Amino acid sequence: MRQLAGARLGILILLLGCGCSGADTSAGTGAASSPGPASAAGAATLEPTPVACDPLPDMPEGRIAYTQVREDGSTAIYLMKPDGTEKRCLVDTAGPDAAPAWSPDGRSLAFQGGTAEQEDIYTVRADGTGLRQLTDTPEWEASPVWSPDGRRIAYSRSRMPDDPPWTIRVMSTDGSHDAPILSSGHEVVWAEMRDWSPDARTLLIATDNGGGLDLVEIRPDGTDLKPLRAAAGDFGSGARYSPDGQSIVFQADLDGGCIYRSDRLAKHLVRLTRGCSTGVSLTWSPDGEQILWAGTDGGGDLESMLPDGSERRTIVDSGDVAGPDWQPPTTN
Repeated sequence: MRQLAGARLGILILLLGCGCSGADTSAGTGAASSPGPASAAGAATLEPTPVACDPLPDMPEGRIAYTQVREDGSTAIYLMKPDGTEKRCLVDTAGPDAAPAWSPDGRSLAFQGGTAEQEDIYTVRADGTGLRQLTDTPEWEASPVWSPDGRRIAYSRSRMPDDPPWTIRVMSTDGSHDAPILSSGHEVVWAEMRDWSPDARTLLIATDNGGGLDLVEIRPDGTDLKPLRAAAGDFGSGARYSPDGQSIVFQADLDGGCIYRSDRLAKHLVRLTRGCSTGVSLTWSPDGEQILWAGTDGGGDLESMLPDGSERRTIVDSGDVAGPDWQPPTTN
């Protein structure tokens, strides 16, 4: 289960022959580009990024953002209603796009994308306009998560998807003030960003000390690293806090494995599903009444259930949906 979110999906797409139409980025034919990437000294101007999705006519509300393989073999960020209807392509950069993450106001998405050779962090407005590149390095950047106040984005960086060193970094939403808060080394062999707590006090991170995946918390300034749970094999894939911050949902290889829910400190576990063998991406509905999940390793079906594991149903059965994230209510 250990992978940067969407990274192996991206590799799969590259093997299939990643493509992207070189659509014009003028109004009406694709998402507009805006200044970036940024540094502490300010944002630089980007060349227009090729996209293949038309902007939406208005600001969507209550949508699920996700990654899906397109007919040409590329991946793109899509939106749909929670019942699986009204699917729309939102943005498609020149490389594989993955790990969409909603801003707290529901009006923007962060995601990883770029080219076949370089994955960076981007943001785009929820209607598909205002595409902005925040990072521009030869390293692999993935798994963006917004802070609850919408002012910062935490993400993972590595030399390549499976090549150290790994760092967890936090930057402003314009790409400035980008700094590491956790780096792999003697005690941490591998690390991946998972979630930001609703109270803004901690980040949820998956780490590997050589014996499998562990779940830890750390403060946004990089202090007070605290192990939550470790187990033989992998523990904590796809981990997400509940909207009220009182629970964590995740996948673990325990007793045959699959999706579990726990208290905030990951001490008391409740098994919700059984028998899955690949990594999953998880998200909560904004009201905390539903859990939604799909695959990461090449995608999977999109399914939902109640927080106790009951009323499980399949929303999309195409087998190629990955990285869902549920839009919070939009605010001005």
